[in-house]
Amino acid sequence: MAVIADILDLASIEAGRLELNRDSVDIHGLLVGALNIVQERSRHKDLRVEFNCPTDIGWMTADDKRLKQVVFHLLSNAIKFTPQGGKITISAKTSKKNTTLKVADTGKGIPAEKLPKLTDPFTRADRDPYLAEQGWGLGLTITKSLVDLHDGTLDIKSKVGKGTVVTILLPPERTVAK
Repeated sequence: MAVIADILDLASIEAGRLELNRDSVDIHGLLVGALNIVQERSRHKDLRVEFNCPTDIGWMTADDKRLKQVVFHLLSNAIKFTPQGGKITISAKTSKKNTTLKVADTGKGIPAEKLPKLTDPFTRADRDPYLAEQGWGLGLTITKSLVDLHDGTLDIKSKVGKGTVVTILLPPERTVAK
């Protein structure tokens, strides 16, 4: 069902039919909500999760459901590709220019030559079926598309054997039409 939902989301985005329901979103609450969804999986792998987001970070204008989906995909990937005992860090900060959300891990990393195509549909960092993690290669495609719909940018930096850092820059708060 999750794969079907992802494919439907992607089809809606590509057809220009997915509309964001923008409203005021509590940044801290958004990140805590996404963390709560994946908490059991991170505990099961004995991963250390660092949370660097002040409780009074403030609000931003965004689609809460879709932005939570973005953070969930990033956290899920970090958990999936970080070996037992590793570390995941989720952080947020704001400035007059933007809101920065960041998910970093100490996972296996992604080869540099794979990074440019990583957000293409059905792309996976590891094609070897014995090494590849479970998944369809749609999470980062949907994540990038949703970030784009929020007028933001997504940046992925990675080093094999060291881990991956995904940074999302979102524009400052805007007035929401009621």
